[in-house]
Amino acid sequence: MAIEFFDGFELMTHPWWASSNIGTPGRSGTKSLRSSGGGDYTARLNLPPSVKKVVGFAYWVDNTSSWTDGVSYPISFYSNGVQHITITFNATGNILVRLGSNGGTVLATSTQTSTTAAWHYLEVAVTIHDTTGTVVVRMDGVGWINFTGDTRNGGTVTTIDQLNIGYRNAGAGYSSAHDDFYVLNETDATATTGRADNTFLGDVKVEMVQPNADGATSQWVGSDGNSVQNYLLVDENPVNTTDYVGSATDGDRDLWGLPDIPASTLTVYAILPSVYASKSDAGAASLKIIYRDNAGTVAAGSSQALTTGWAWYLGGVLPTKPSGGAWTVADINALQLGVEKA
Repeated sequence: MAIEFFDGFELMTHPWWASSNIGTPGRSGTKSLRSSGGGDYTARLNLPPSVKKVVGFAYWVDNTSSWTDGVSYPISFYSNGVQHITITFNATGNILVRLGSNGGTVLATSTQTSTTAAWHYLEVAVTIHDTTGTVVVRMDGVGWINFTGDTRNGGTVTTIDQLNIGYRNAGAGYSSAHDDFYVLNETDATATTGRADNTFLGDVKVEMVQPNADGATSQWVGSDGNSVQNYLLVDENPVNTTDYVGSATDGDRDLWGLPDIPASTLTVYAILPSVYASKSDAGAASLKIIYRDNAGTVAAGSSQALTTGWAWYLGGVLPTKPSGGAWTVADINALQLGVEKA
């Protein structure tokens, strides 16, 4: 699977570590990952190690102070705790590739300059090596940097397993934000999706949809005491835990229909379902996130143990539909998602 992760930051479903903030505005949808109030923040994403990472995201800076203060940086790449490559801007909006941190040695500088107070789509591909490492940077689909050389800043591990975002609020509105984020590895996924999905995808959007109908199976019981219109109990954003569905019987399933995605969608690369859940009693309890496609095929994700505290559970990135083959817009519009008591 070449697509490892993506996030539109509409809900706090993402596995970002540290003080990551979600707020308005967003580029698509209503929210983005951004700073709020005063102070500096770092968001960290841990990933399976791979030789190559390709990252794309929409990026906004409010003003040039986000470039010159040395704190806001769009992305950095790590191996086993070693910070190898960081992408930054200088005072005039050129992109810099730095070895190590956002104050490290400059390896390459773009001739092009960016602008503030506007969304741009930034894509970066990185491999780590003493002599043949690579960093390729694209802005809004145009190549800005193509560097080959020493990209290793220490240590012995060169497979990339962590991404960091550094951003801050300078006191007036928000000074940097990320949205519509994706991560790929070097694996060629052609055999399963018909596309390689291991190089730049271009400007993409991450769309969020929430239940708007009951699906083919309604076996969980709602907080309203019945199993009718269960989708109304799981459709809120932000989440409301005063209404919910539940089951104590292993194998019980609840499926929910979803609204159509925008008609302008051209390619569906993958889906990433999530649910907000907890257990309500002592003892072990688990759930599986399930999927039913337009062929009527139902597939279940892995069993996930619940705790007594409410939390988000991710179903994993799915580049193909349960019955096989890459997703189409029609497939997504017919998709049903839900849960199974495990």
